[in-house]
Amino acid sequence: MEINLKRPLVFFDIESTGLDVSQDRIIEISFVKLFPDGHTDIKTRRINPGMHIPEASTAIHHITDEDVKDCPSFKQIAKSLAQQMEGCDIAGYNSIKFDIPMLAEEFMRCGVDFDFRRQPTSSTATRSWKERTELRQTQLQQWRFSRPSSTNTAIRFKTMWMPWPIFR
Repeated sequence: MEINLKRPLVFFDIESTGLDVSQDRIIEISFVKLFPDGHTDIKTRRINPGMHIPEASTAIHHITDEDVKDCPSFKQIAKSLAQQMEGCDIAGYNSIKFDIPMLAEEFMRCGVDFDFRRQPTSSTATRSWKERTELRQTQLQQWRFSRPSSTNTAIRFKTMWMPWPIFR
């Protein structure tokens, strides 16, 4: 299946200090940005959350306080990140339930105006994403619980979904 994009499509994933969007903080954001001409931009940013990363969270994503101690804060990268995502269709695994609310909360804390409701949606991408979710869910769970701390999330994310023609 080929997807005819009219604007860039960003698949993103975050890692955080926990699951409470009002209290916890993002410690890593990775995205694969697919442009209408077919080229991709892959980025991963580690972020210093300004708080301790609980051991229970580290057990899942393998990111420690030591890993992020010299990284920029979310406030330091927020405007740049918002600019990179502005005008893009946005997608991600479990993004509506967790990643988007967490990212929106972080933007609000920094005073960065980024309204996910203003971002275009791609029904084709959403439908394709949903169709593949059941097929890849087990693979995603295995990936999330087995990856080492040095893993580049965006590259693993892209590789896992490589059979999807959008990334070719």
